[in-house]
Amino acid sequence: MRRLTCVLAAAVALAGHAAGSDATADSSLFRGSSAEPPPDVFLVKKDLELAGISLLPVVAALAGRQQQQCPYPVMCSARSCCPSGYKCCNAAAPPLCCPATSACRLDVGNCCPDTAVTCGGRFCAQPGAVCCGTSVCAPGTACNTSGGTVSCCRPGELRCLGTCCPAGSQCAPQTGYCRRLTLSDKSTTTETTTTTTTRQSTTTSTRTTTTVISSRTTSTSTSTACAANRRDLLVEPRQNSRRPNCAYECHNGQTLPVVEVPNIPGQTDQLFVSMCSGILGTSAGRRGDGSNFDVLTYRGADGKALRRSQARCKGYCAEQKAVFGDPASLQCDEYPPAMAGEGGKGAFRVCIPNAQNSGAQGRLFRRFVTDCAPEKGKPFVVRMKGGCNVRNGKRAPPPLPQLVSRADAAATTTTYNASSNVLYSWDNLTYMYVPLPALQNGHYRIDVRFRGSVRGVQVTDSDGEDYYATTGAAVEDGHVVEFDVAGVDAQDGEQEPDPLPAGLFLDVDEAVDVSYEAQATLNGTKTGEQSSAVRAAALSAVMLVLVLVVAAVVV
Repeated sequence: MRRLTCVLAAAVALAGHAAGSDATADSSLFRGSSAEPPPDVFLVKKDLELAGISLLPVVAALAGRQQQQCPYPVMCSARSCCPSGYKCCNAAAPPLCCPATSACRLDVGNCCPDTAVTCGGRFCAQPGAVCCGTSVCAPGTACNTSGGTVSCCRPGELRCLGTCCPAGSQCAPQTGYCRRLTLSDKSTTTETTTTTTTRQSTTTSTRTTTTVISSRTTSTSTSTACAANRRDLLVEPRQNSRRPNCAYECHNGQTLPVVEVPNIPGQTDQLFVSMCSGILGTSAGRRGDGSNFDVLTYRGADGKALRRSQARCKGYCAEQKAVFGDPASLQCDEYPPAMAGEGGKGAFRVCIPNAQNSGAQGRLFRRFVTDCAPEKGKPFVVRMKGGCNVRNGKRAPPPLPQLVSRADAAATTTTYNASSNVLYSWDNLTYMYVPLPALQNGHYRIDVRFRGSVRGVQVTDSDGEDYYATTGAAVEDGHVVEFDVAGVDAQDGEQEPDPLPAGLFLDVDEAVDVSYEAQATLNGTKTGEQSSAVRAAALSAVMLVLVLVVAAVVV
């Protein structure tokens, strides 16, 4: 009852923080724009020309006359078929038949020409279109996913945070805005010489050069402290020898690396609500604003197992798993995360799908660790993109990967059977995800099976820590992963260990069918496991509403 009440209270508090200042208070700011993305299908005329031919139902005829043959040569099932030169896109009666040179579009019940840009089977756009995150841009425009949203920039425009800015302007640090150039923004070179005479004569010379290149400012100066009119002002990544792919913010004179969490329906929305609730419920006394961003201390793997144990996630989701009849796809997400020194005892916990915990969060934190290389013991910022007052549009989540377990007759092995072809694409991240069973101390050998080429293979936990990662060349037609896990099990005097959520990731451009067989040697016992991801039907909104309803009843 206590934890459900916390979820309800956090949700109510979350709704109460729906206020924010308008960035347009700065007269030099104006909203950027984006070219309209094209429809994700061809013109109606072309669609109708390629709509395919479906055979009329022959079920009754087959039942009445067992000798009757399906009149078309391409068999889709025992009761349906397609004409010569066509292929079966499903085995329904009637089936969807598409020309053999085209692709199937089951979501719209149509066919897609083989000349189309499909972005891994997600779209059917005209040749020359550009795949762009969760959308597609028209030919002649450039994809911009900076800031976590999709915009399509015309030739000559700047790709800025969440928008496109015209030539002659600058990218503003606020998402969706541009900044007009002023006289002080022009390229200048200034030399200043100061002579000070005391008992001994000393001469010092300071040279400061400021140059504007493509409307982005790069400065070199003798000052190392940052300054900002707004506390959440983004700092130019290349200043002060910062890493080029990392976002920074200025807080109390310190330039801090930022991990920004987007709110994408069906992809990160439950993670977003969980983290917002955690910030509202635990951040009192820290350096954040208590609602939309938090300042934490990065610790990485140091002490992470103890913090996970102290968060007491083990068994936390048992009730919800029973309610949904889905024991594998829900995981406990705690805030602050275990990679932060503030994690552990008193952490806020919410049950969310594994695809958003060990999946999306693991991928997001991994990018932060890779791009920003945060120092252990140093502060970093967790920022909720758009603020915690954001409301989601209705959208069903992608199929949730889950582990389906079955014990064998001897009850000595556990087998996970399924397959995954779900492509995840958001915030400039495109990957395949297959959940792993909770990691424990031991040696793992995983035979990963797929066809074709992928850019990389990783095993990553929900805090973004890699236990295995390929380097260098692309990986072709499967891969064997071997790694060791240590420091996860409870040590003497510690609480019971918390399961370590982790996932298998493939860096891809298009969806592939992937599965794996794993063998783990744990505490001297070998256990064979076979795992992959299958589709689940729970909607994110239904899960959250059910938790809140139960909480209200208990209260």
